[in-house]
Amino acid sequence: MATDLKKGKIYNFWIAAAWAAGITAGIAAGITGTAVPVLRDAGWGCLWNDRTPIRLIVSMLLLPFPVLFLLLPVWQTGGLGAGDVKFLAVLSIFFPYSEFIRCCAAAFLLAVIPALITLLQTRQMKSHIHFAVPAACAFLLHIGGLIP
Repeated sequence: MATDLKKGKIYNFWIAAAWAAGITAGIAAGITGTAVPVLRDAGWGCLWNDRTPIRLIVSMLLLPFPVLFLLLPVWQTGGLGAGDVKFLAVLSIFFPYSEFIRCCAAAFLLAVIPALITLLQTRQMKSHIHFAVPAACAFLLHIGGLIP
């Protein structure tokens, strides 16, 4: 998020690091049967009921792809940057899809605030905002219990 604010980019290094952290947390939660507090429950996001390590790894690797494919048209039309799409895809590892969709909806609603401020300041419809900020805020508000 800091690089998005400072340089207007979300580097792939940080996306890969977050993906690796999500995979590691998911495997740990699945194998031990305990949940990392952020993940809410041990059954989150797994494609199989069987919690064997190889299936957990495959599950964690595949989870972001539906999000990438769903947000691809938004990126192609210029609605989101590629880094924002990858950021949301990686966040999908950490939440059940029902919670993820609610957080995404909240992120888009939160993005209206800086978008309106930018629009009023520049008076141009083709302005850009840093979407990683409202997205991170929405997910953090959800973790804190302020977004159900």
